[in-house]
Amino acid sequence: MRRSPSVVLVAVAAAMLASAQQLPAAASPAPAPPPAAPPTPPPGELLGAAPQDRRVTKQPDGRLVIEAWTQPVRVHRDGAWRWIDPTLVESGGVLRPKITVTPVEFTSGGARKPLATLTTQDGKPVTFTWPTALARPTVTGGKAVYADAAGPGSSLVVTALPTGFRWEIVLKSRPAKK
Repeated sequence: MRRSPSVVLVAVAAAMLASAQQLPAAASPAPAPPPAAPPTPPPGELLGAAPQDRRVTKQPDGRLVIEAWTQPVRVHRDGAWRWIDPTLVESGGVLRPKITVTPVEFTSGGARKPLATLTTQDGKPVTFTWPTALARPTVTGGKAVYADAAGPGSSLVVTALPTGFRWEIVLKSRPAKK
């Protein structure tokens, strides 16, 4: 036997009225709100969780965010992580980058001085020389330009890198054909 939709609707309405009559006359008090969540700490770096080429930070919502680079971007020195800064500064007659992974220094010019000295991980110096005396370089950021070092119109450019250095010869004009 099939019932019509109006009969089903009446039956549902009657059941609702019957259950409403069973409620107490006075409204019950609203339930107490849940206890407040403890305050979340501000986002911060998890210092023991990342090396020179990664950083892990904890966000206020508890998520961990990992930033990764293809080369070192910071160095652990004096008990803290410091961002690499290859800006050259002169000290003691040599040019040194402010902060790099591999210590390196360049000559500030003159004869019989090494062009560059790089210190290996085990503390041994590796010296690179240039066959002629070098003029005082022009320094911009992490680059030192030794004008006319490879002959007239050709400069030697050394650049401090996070893990060493690079050198290039820059020609100001095309060499003459012979």
